[in-house]
Amino acid sequence: MFNCGDLIVYGNNGVCRVEEITEMSLTGGEEQLYYVLKSKTAGGTAYVPVNSPVYMRPVMSQQEAEELVRQIPFVKTDCFEVSNARDMQKLYRKTIQSHDCVQIISLIKHIRRTEKKKQEMKKKLSSTEERFLEQAMKIINSELSVALNLEPQKLPEYIAAHTGEN
Repeated sequence: MFNCGDLIVYGNNGVCRVEEITEMSLTGGEEQLYYVLKSKTAGGTAYVPVNSPVYMRPVMSQQEAEELVRQIPFVKTDCFEVSNARDMQKLYRKTIQSHDCVQIISLIKHIRRTEKKKQEMKKKLSSTEERFLEQAMKIINSELSVALNLEPQKLPEYIAAHTGEN
């Protein structure tokens, strides 16, 4: 169980602060414990049962974030080669739902490489690729900016300075 003030990753919503833990009955049934979560990136408040099946974990430490950034140049992207758009979408969704930061960075790198290749051919990313890139970037940037105590707009500069990539 988390405590008030804890910063957590909540599902695919990014980083939230546990503002309160309270008993309530939102569905008219029995009272149960809820986290009152305040989003650090999107604004808004979520009321989430403490025993919710939605993925929640503590935000990585600054040391873990620094190590993750150092790993970025070495993250492989070859696991995303699929033969059709349907399989691509399934694989991208599975990667996002894994909540594994290294896998999500791998997805970001893969889509960015795909984007460069398509730009050379005067093409654009598909809407599916754009959507998953945006979602993956939101997840990673949300957590890294909080863990590294950086403003989100400063994160690309930080990553470039520590990896030679952006």
